[in-house]
Amino acid sequence: MRCVRCPSLFRIATVFSAIALGSSACLALKSSEQARDRGPVDNDPGAGADRAWPDSGTGSGTTSIQRGPDVGGGGDGGGGGGASDSDDDESASDSGDDPRSLALGVGITDCGSLSKERCDASVLVEGGTYKRGTSSLFPATVSRFRLDRYEVTVARFRMFAAAWVGGWRPVEGSGVHAHVSYTDSDGGVGVGLRNAEATRETGWVSAWNAEVPATVAEWDRVLGCDATAASWSPRPMVESEKEPQNCVTWFDVYAFCIWDGGFLPSEAEWEFVAAGGAEERLYPWGTALPSNATATFNRTSPIDVGARPTGAGRWGHLDLAGNVAEWVLDSRGTYSHSCVDCINGEATESTVVSRSYRGGTFSDSMTLLSVDQRRDASPRTRSARIGMRCARTP
Repeated sequence: MRCVRCPSLFRIATVFSAIALGSSACLALKSSEQARDRGPVDNDPGAGADRAWPDSGTGSGTTSIQRGPDVGGGGDGGGGGGASDSDDDESASDSGDDPRSLALGVGITDCGSLSKERCDASVLVEGGTYKRGTSSLFPATVSRFRLDRYEVTVARFRMFAAAWVGGWRPVEGSGVHAHVSYTDSDGGVGVGLRNAEATRETGWVSAWNAEVPATVAEWDRVLGCDATAASWSPRPMVESEKEPQNCVTWFDVYAFCIWDGGFLPSEAEWEFVAAGGAEERLYPWGTALPSNATATFNRTSPIDVGARPTGAGRWGHLDLAGNVAEWVLDSRGTYSHSCVDCINGEATESTVVSRSYRGGTFSDSMTLLSVDQRRDASPRTRSARIGMRCARTP
């Protein structure tokens, strides 16, 4: 295992308990002076399959990892919460009241072109109507929501994986678009997105817990799905903690977004942001052909999130074309109707055999980076070309 000397100014935010590092302790990171009584921090999950990751905050471990807001032991099941900004166009403030600001470090608080922004920064997107794909026949209307500016980094995902190993699980039914309400044909009122058959999203299903790895050894194995392009490493590496987490299934992503205080965006929401809403852009940045200044493509592996600021979308979101594609809530289906706050296909049915993911990847040619490109795969797929970002209540 290659040693990396980590600057004392950084602190990677995964807490591990009872880890004997021995002579390989070169990656134990010095705690930030700005830590808020969170206990000792060590970002090394250990090299052996029998190493224990930390308690998720629900058990009696000597150290703990803090979950995302609004998804604690009971939770409200709404999947809301997430970053709360004082200004609609700025990232969440780094306040001691935000439990997701567990620690400061690489891939946690140093994203953006100047490495000054929290990697979980979210941006408010005012809703509106736009045409999906290249057809004006099937417009979609979305309500206002927040979408993370950056793809989820390896460092952020380490915190979630540790919480899962420690015993945290989503509340049944959590992760829905709780800020969206509707009245059905018989006058009943509900929350969440709906498909053409007026079936609403169900939220997390407890049976899906079995789809997510439960041990350190399992996580290390499945997240190393590609010897060349996988971002994950069993031992944290400073040079890759800010890369987008890939090799994740749809179930991993759904659970992560709930843990992080948000929810998985719908395909309509994702495309609305990438297209600039009613501007209906060809690429997130406009009409100019992709270049190395705007997108990460024609490569063998991904790069740090947010490294192509020139390719920002209308609301400042980065990497919407290239780097890694991103799972969305919907199952794949043909557009057949206009819709309001909708999901496509069988949104959260357990029998779904295919889920959609959007955005180009690092290995694509420029012809596959346009906003209208649609793809799908089994929700159990692990690919170095697919990652995630989360949505949140406005």
